[in-house]
Amino acid sequence: MKNYVDSLSLYKDKLLYILLFGVTIAFPLFFINQFVSTFYYNLFATVGVSELGSYPQFIFSTITIFISQIPFIYLVKSKLIEEETSISEGYRVFFEHMLPVYVVGAIIAILVTLGTVLFIVPGLILLMLFILYPYVVVFEGESWFNGLKRAFQVGKTRLFQVMGVTMLLSILTMLMNFVTLFLSLYTLDNLFLINIIQLVFNMFILPYLTFVVGHYYYDWEVY
Repeated sequence: MKNYVDSLSLYKDKLLYILLFGVTIAFPLFFINQFVSTFYYNLFATVGVSELGSYPQFIFSTITIFISQIPFIYLVKSKLIEEETSISEGYRVFFEHMLPVYVVGAIIAILVTLGTVLFIVPGLILLMLFILYPYVVVFEGESWFNGLKRAFQVGKTRLFQVMGVTMLLSILTMLMNFVTLFLSLYTLDNLFLINIIQLVFNMFILPYLTFVVGHYYYDWEVY
């Protein structure tokens, strides 16, 4: 419970940073992901296999979340190691780590998708084993293959803890997303605005989720 309270406190303390990184990094990435995912879903739907459209959606969403977390992982890391934060350093960290997180995130997402297609449990296990990759990159400075190897070590050692935290945060996020969507549908009839509201909501919730996981990662593996 302490990690959730501490994350809320950090959220309030770094609200201006969150808004800036959210508007300039997270929201544009979410918007692009929404556009690309919808395009591929509709593409599959036109040939009568719309159910297959969920796979590219998952791949692009995973990559987007991995990349979008980078500046917020920087914020929680700086707080935990008592390092001064700056906007310029946040952007530097983002652009320094964006490429390896993008490439490795794509590989992880594709492997998880293949595992899910073959049998759902291997896909979920693969996701849990490597889901901490962006945290390894930012917290420990390990990227590419070394980061992937390190993420696997952490995921394997902390598999059940990772699953527990991920499931809890996923349930909370889904519930809040459902409430937001319900209120949007109830009050608006413009689909574009409804989608924008969902993206803005995700922009605001992602930093908190990242802070929570960052606190756990710090407790588990770093210092």
